Amino acid sequence: MLSIFKKFFGKIPQSLTIEDSDFGIIQYVEPVKEYPYGYWQMDDKWKVDFQKEPLCSAGIPGDESGPFESARKFILEKKNSPSLIWGICDSALREFIDEFIKDVKYSEPKDIFYISCISMDSDKNDPQGWEVCFDTKDEYRWINFCLQIEGNNIVSNTIST
Repeated sequence: MLSIFKKFFGKIPQSLTIEDSDFGIIQYVEPVKEYPYGYWQMDDKWKVDFQKEPLCSAGIPGDESGPFESARKFILEKKNSPSLIWGICDSALREFIDEFIKDVKYSEPKDIFYISCISMDSDKNDPQGWEVCFDTKDEYRWINFCLQIEGNNIVSNTIST
């Protein structure tokens, strides 16, 4: 059976897993044809002091040796700057809440959402493209709202329910 699988789909990709001092257990995802590098994703989650819910990173550019240093620095800076993230995303979150989670009283988006994931989506030498995802807190119907950002400007979003 395995030989048939190999015949149709080629080599079975091996998962490279390492323990990283900043990200914990991470797994490498090999590059696809149009990209010159792969990325790492966390198996672990960070416990952070700015929210009770844990936080992770699902996209840390790198190669087989580990995350690129520029990507490491970028992700860690974002992890340690929650007020910057909330400031950039506030109006988009409010617009989303008002349109899709109607009839909810809140003073700040963080009353409803928490930061669930921070990822980088750009070249190792140009850390401008990144993504931050928010999940609704337990008392709300689950929604995952991700904002794709270039620099400090939101350029698109994705929604999962």
